Amino acid sequence: NFPKHTVDELRNWFQEHIMHPYPSDVVVEMLSQKTGLSSSQVVSYWFVNARRRIW
Repeated sequence: NFPKHTVDELRNWFQEHIMHPYPSDVVVEMLSQKTGLSSSQVVSYWFVNARRRIW
């Protein structure tokens, strides 16, 4: 489980890009800096799981 502010940031990006929720490397780095997560946590965990849950 991630902190609420982290999840909110990632969820907002995901919802804004729902038609193509695959962040570029630059976006992953930006989200990583904003949330305090590593790039691999952003891509490998959160986005993979979010796409599974929503799709």
